[in-house]
Amino acid sequence: MEQGVQATSASWRESICISVDCEDSGSPVNVEDQLFDMFKDEQDDKVHMGRFIAALTETGLRRTDPRLKEMRDNLAEVHAQLEDVEATSVTALNLDRSSFVRSQNSPIHSRSGSPRFFEWSPSRSFDGSPESRRRRVTLTSPTARSLDRRDFKKVIRDNIVLISKALRHQLVIPEWHDFCAHIEEFYWNAKNLPGGKVASYIPQLARFSPDYWGVSVCTTDGQRYGVGDTNVNFTMQSC
Repeated sequence: MEQGVQATSASWRESICISVDCEDSGSPVNVEDQLFDMFKDEQDDKVHMGRFIAALTETGLRRTDPRLKEMRDNLAEVHAQLEDVEATSVTALNLDRSSFVRSQNSPIHSRSGSPRFFEWSPSRSFDGSPESRRRRVTLTSPTARSLDRRDFKKVIRDNIVLISKALRHQLVIPEWHDFCAHIEEFYWNAKNLPGGKVASYIPQLARFSPDYWGVSVCTTDGQRYGVGDTNVNFTMQSC
């Protein structure tokens, strides 16, 4: 256990660090199983991937980090496999009111002339084509999935080194949340400073708004943070 961390006052970020680094009486430590046990919901014994990925982003890693591509691809693959089982039944359809409720004043009539309110033909999909007996319906997004132990380990296994390093707080800035808080404080203090002007000797520089202000940080471990107008293309101005 890391020194100086009190169990009674440890934050959830410190708890992650403690749990992953703990020793198991000399027996081999399976990090994938430790992570599953750490994040699983005790009620259904599954890990909600949205919460797990949120914990990763708290360490400074982005959801779109190219080093986590395999995890995203594995999650999409598992999601598609589960969707095949869960989302192809007609009973799984989410219908709007107009599709589900048919007014008795304007019923749909069958060929025999008798009124009917809804018809499902098992040999046809909703678009009328006979080639499929089922219609795929997307029930949820991959990050909204709750995965059992087997699927969870399958999703993270290819990127386990980076994931475990991040959750062990072994990236170059371990206390990322506190670091970002300082950056944001600096940002707001500087934003309130008046004075200065854009360069006027080049038309493109002169037209640029002096009100834009943003700060972006990327560490050598790929931890990233941005605040302010970070999506604006800035001109290169001399000081």
